[in-house]
Amino acid sequence: MAVIVGFSGPSGSGKTTLVNRLSRLYSSHLRVEVIPEMARVVFQEWRDRGYKSLTEIRKEDSIRFQKEVLKRQLEAEVEAIKSSDLVLVDRTIYDNLFFTVCFNGGDWRGLEEYIQLFKNCETQTIGYDLIFFCKPVNGPHLDDGFRTPDLNYKRFQEFVIKRLIPRYTNVVELDGDLSRRLEISKQHIKEELELRGTIGQRFQKNVPGFFCQECGSLSFHFLRLRFRSICICPDCLRKMLPTIAEDLKLYN
Repeated sequence: MAVIVGFSGPSGSGKTTLVNRLSRLYSSHLRVEVIPEMARVVFQEWRDRGYKSLTEIRKEDSIRFQKEVLKRQLEAEVEAIKSSDLVLVDRTIYDNLFFTVCFNGGDWRGLEEYIQLFKNCETQTIGYDLIFFCKPVNGPHLDDGFRTPDLNYKRFQEFVIKRLIPRYTNVVELDGDLSRRLEISKQHIKEELELRGTIGQRFQKNVPGFFCQECGSLSFHFLRLRFRSICICPDCLRKMLPTIAEDLKLYN
């Protein structure tokens, strides 16, 4: 079962640089899949349809654009974990949520539809084992629609995105220079890989999708316990609830 790591944070915080460095580092001994910032991928396609800039899209059709970004990203994440040990995601779905809310263009009905879609997608996917929240990096950045030199806007992004990430998510804040961020990232990713059993052995080799660890049926429901994550179907979850309750008592 792959470990999926998301990289979140304001524009110009070094997420893409960090993802690329970590990908090169782990690719020598693990199956690594990188999911690029999906907004950039989708934007290039919309550009071919006649849109000139991200600003233009946000003014004219922001909600539809963000819906497509969300769907494409989740599809890419689900597909990537089928054949990878480690999945590195440049921007999480919570970053997508921020930009949708921030640039909804006054389309409140469209925003309501997006939020419902987001909730449905969030409950149907496995979620992130780990999210690195990257603090802004000092230095000039060109305004290309995706990055901005506006420090106040970066602080606003940092404040809001951090609060959109669910509290139960394993979040590690990254600050300092690239070498420091790399060292912290490597340590936490190593712990997640060892916890999941990716180092030393690979679970569900050559098996598409996800399967209940109790009965073997296909299931996309993941349960995060204090020290591990398990894939389990609803029927087995109901049977296990008394045991889980007893286990939790041992740690409280």
